[in-house]
Parts: sequence; structure tokens; C-alpha cells
Amino acid sequence: MTQRVELAIVMDRLAVDEVVTEYAVAVDDGDWEAYRKLFAPDGRADYRSAGGIEGNAEQIPPGGWRRACGCSRCGSI
Repeated sequence: MTQRVELAIVMDRLAVDEVVTEYAVAVDDGDWEAYRKLFAPDGRADYRSAGGIEGNAEQIPPGGWRRACGCSRCGSI
């Protein structure tokens, strides 16, 4: 593998890490506008395995993936 290819791989991984971090911060802060901006126009989220719902970013209400949590912080439904 050339140094250019290795650099491209590292840059790609850093870009993915940045999006994952922005996602976590948006969810932790309850910044749903920032959360929705992280999705591609046809992107979807699927939180059914955690007792939540599935849909595009506009269809997922704040805390929609945490319906099964039950804690007071989440404001579960």
C-alpha cells in the first residue's frame, strides 16, 4: 500500500469518527436540529432493536430510539 492510500484511509476513518462524535454530542445535548443534519437526504435510522422506531431523520422524534429505556432523563414515551 502506498503512503497516499494509507493517508486516504486514515482521513476516511477520521471523517467517520467525526460524524459518529457529532451524532453522540447531538443526542447527548438534545440538539435535534444538529441530529437531523447528520443524515443524508435519503438516510434512515432504525432503533427497533432498542425498543424504538425506524424512519428518516424527520420521522424520528426526539428520544424516539429510547422508548424502552424508562428513565426520567430520556423522557421515554
